[in-house]
Amino acid sequence: MDETALASFFAQQRLAIIEGYIKAGRAFEGLSPEELQIAWRESFIALADDPSYGPILSRIAGLESEFGLRHTAPDFTGLEDTMAQLQTRMAEQYRKEAEADPEMFAEFTASLEAEIEAAALPVPKEQQN
Repeated sequence: MDETALASFFAQQRLAIIEGYIKAGRAFEGLSPEELQIAWRESFIALADDPSYGPILSRIAGLESEFGLRHTAPDFTGLEDTMAQLQTRMAEQYRKEAEADPEMFAEFTASLEAEIEAAALPVPKEQQN
């Protein structure tokens, strides 16, 4: 998969999430930088317990949008074990979904790959190798 396409896809997804957060009223706008970090850290730890839990996913998206609007980022210091736990749980979830309905999962994967490729920003001819 083309790295440029993947980067473009994630950038577009992030912009769409931030747009939704702004339209919903910036729920975390009133938090101090410290409060924002604490809220994000608590939510990230909860996400590692269950990466499919909708309310936590929404909260994380909002908190990360607020960080983005402030041109800052969450501090991952000391969360190495939590990150490993999240990666393990996400891999388990991915495997279970693929095993539960292989045909649907294959279609989803193909659709996602097509969406990522479609998101690729065109590279001007003089920059191509």
